[in-house]
Amino acid sequence: MKRIITTLVLISGIFSAGKAQDYLTRNGNVSFYSHTALEDIKAQNNEAVSTLNSQTGDIEFKVAVKSFHFAKTAMEDHFNNSDYMNS
Repeated sequence: MKRIITTLVLISGIFSAGKAQDYLTRNGNVSFYSHTALEDIKAQNNEAVSTLNSQTGDIEFKVAVKSFHFAKTAMEDHFNNSDYMNS
C-alpha cells in the first residue's frame, strides 16, 4: 500500500512539473521620484499586485493610484485631484 501511494505521488509530481507556474505577490513596491526647481516629489505604494507566468514570461501588475503616499499631505491631495490624476 505504501509503495502504491509513493508511486502515485511521484508520478503526479513528474506530470505537474511540466506545467507552467504563476507566481503572485500582493505586496509589491512601486515608487517614483521627480526633481523640480521648487521641490522634490516622491511617492511610494506598497500595495501593488503582480503575477509572473514562468512559461511565457508574461508579467501583469495592478497599482491603485490612490494608494500612493507622499511626504506632504498637500501633494497627495493634488495627486488625487481630478486636475492631475483622475483617480
